[in-house]
Amino acid sequence: MRKKIIICMAGFLLILLLASCNADVVGNPVLPSEGGTLRVNEHTEFQFTPNATGFWAFQTSNNAGSVPYLALMDLNYNIIASDSYGGQDNNSHLIVHLTSGTNYIISAGFSHGSFGRYTLSIERIDVSTLTSGESIRVLERGIYKFIPETTGIWVFETTERSINSDPHLTLMDLENNIISFDDDGAGDLNAYLVAHLTAGEQYVILAKNLRGQYSDFILSAEKINPQTINIGDEIRFETRSIYLFTPAVTGIYSFEITSANGEYPDVRLGLIDLINNELIDIDFRTYQFDDSLGAVRHGYNLTANTAYIILAQTYSDDSQDRYILKITQP
Repeated sequence: MRKKIIICMAGFLLILLLASCNADVVGNPVLPSEGGTLRVNEHTEFQFTPNATGFWAFQTSNNAGSVPYLALMDLNYNIIASDSYGGQDNNSHLIVHLTSGTNYIISAGFSHGSFGRYTLSIERIDVSTLTSGESIRVLERGIYKFIPETTGIWVFETTERSINSDPHLTLMDLENNIISFDDDGAGDLNAYLVAHLTAGEQYVILAKNLRGQYSDFILSAEKINPQTINIGDEIRFETRSIYLFTPAVTGIYSFEITSANGEYPDVRLGLIDLINNELIDIDFRTYQFDDSLGAVRHGYNLTANTAYIILAQTYSDDSQDRYILKITQP
């Protein structure tokens, strides 16, 4: 009889163990569907089922020196979005579009070997609308819906930042796919994001500050028509310019920047695949400098009949020097 009792108890414990494992698969414990705040002391997976379709923010705070890591996944553990340094003071900050009644998993842990504890907060965010030519003052962070009226190249820029702010912009679609992002592209810690958008499509701009608590800045959007640059053209620019280049044949093209006074051209240059909104490269300062020519140059293998955006900008906003951009095909 004693042997039967022991076997039954062992079987009961095994069932409990399997049940607990299955609970972990779907996320345990369960977070309130309307969001809230809780304390995370170790790596934990939560199940979250939002009670409304829209944008939700997952943010950590009070991290006490640790580096929090957040990942949003579906029930098959496919990562939808993740973040480690997106908030202030090494905190995580995720903003994602979720569907009401759908089960998600929030993985809350630590990165870079850190440990400790932090506060995780979840809230639904109201979305404002940003229109072409409009300037909006952002207080610490904001999320904006943007629907371009025409297809083309659009610029999102921050200006007039407060002294303790560092604006960061992210452009997304409603499937949580990041199209582009920028931090300091406009100089003086302001953001400057360029992307090719389609008329009538809905996009989302996430605008946030990477440091400081009481900060603000201006966010604006406008459509631009970049000047076309061809092989052999010598284009002069001062502070910031945007150009459009479409190679006639596939091959390696050389981009060269020279300074009018012969000094080192302290210039930031980005190359973007227009169709795919893919940032190919940025920041020429890290590449070859030819003292005999007073130039910065680099080569890229480009595809025929593919449009590329060229961003040329000096690091000094008050620069009075003039620079020359030239593209050649060796």
